[in-house]
Amino acid sequence: MQLDELCLERLQLAQEFRALLADKRRVEEEMRVRLGELMYASHASYSACGLGSDGTDRLVALVREAGPRLGLYGAKITGGGSGGTVAVLADRQMRGNVDLIADRYGRESGHGSAVYAGSSDGSRAFGVHPVSASRDR
Repeated sequence: MQLDELCLERLQLAQEFRALLADKRRVEEEMRVRLGELMYASHASYSACGLGSDGTDRLVALVREAGPRLGLYGAKITGGGSGGTVAVLADRQMRGNVDLIADRYGRESGHGSAVYAGSSDGSRAFGVHPVSASRDR
């Protein structure tokens, strides 16, 4: 798959993901499963672009292995790329299962990890700060 095709695929996945999240109805089991599938597909395309890492690939694999039966629906690399941060879609009451995966990863890899739950309102709460390049004259 060429880079342009990968970028288009990522855009399509992101658009479907946003559309599902924009649905204000309660997120039912089927929708959680589909959102998780989209997260896994996004992660795979990110890694295919060369922006993933062994660590994030392993964490995503551990979440996928646990699966919806343990309240874990999906995972993907997030943040600045090249490893470090994985977002997990999980039932709130299954936080302990995410902690178990982080602990397992730590034992396997020898790297410590931290789990952060929830999210902020982001730009809705803090506003947008335009950034522009300055030029030395």
